[in-house]
Parts: sequence; structure tokens; C-alpha cells
Amino acid sequence: MSLDNIEQRASAYASLHGMQITDRLGFRVDGTVFSTSASTAVKVHHQHEAYRREQDCYFRLLKHGVIDIHGHHVPQLIWSHDELRIIEMTIVSRPYLLDFAAAHLDSAPSFNDEIIEQWHEEK
Repeated sequence: MSLDNIEQRASAYASLHGMQITDRLGFRVDGTVFSTSASTAVKVHHQHEAYRREQDCYFRLLKHGVIDIHGHHVPQLIWSHDELRIIEMTIVSRPYLLDFAAAHLDSAPSFNDEIIEQWHEEK
């Protein structure tokens, strides 16, 4: 199986856990999210680095028991699969915080001065 085929990876993960993929919930630059017959969501990541960053965030949130940040629901990690680059999580209702693949824990991202300046101008 090619790791480039998002649907095949999602189906393989679902099969390993005795469930089925039921619908595509959305997609972004980092990956595609599907709902499952177990009423959970699985995010299939395109890049290993983004998968690892998001997984690290979920591990940290789980360690500290974070389920809510200032009234915004945070999905709970259920399982992850390193080879398939998949994170399974609970489905949350609005308002929520999602998509931790671009987050950096314990270190600042490395942006050049031009990008930082542009970000400040936009904000």
C-alpha cells in the first residue's frame, strides 16, 4: 500500500480497529479527516513531521488532562499509528480547537524576519 493514498491508509487503520470509515469531514494542507463507525475521527497526515508535531501536542494535552481551553473543546487522543501517520480522536462540537500539526512545543518555529514582519502587519 502506498502511503500517498489517503483513503487506503484510512481504511487500513479502520480495519485494524474493527471499524469503518463513514465520511470525509474535511481536509487541510496537513491531512484529511474522516469520521468512523465508532463515532470518532481519524486524521491521515500527509507529512511525517506534521504528524509527529500533532501527535506530540495530543500527548501533552492528554498528560495534563486538557479537554477545554477557555470554553473551546479539545479532541481527546484515542490512538495513533506511526507507520500510517494517523491520529484517532474524539469528535468535538463547536466551539473547538483543532489542527495541531503546525504547533511547536518547547521551541519557537524558525521563521525569517520578513515572514514575522508580514504576520505582524496582517494581525
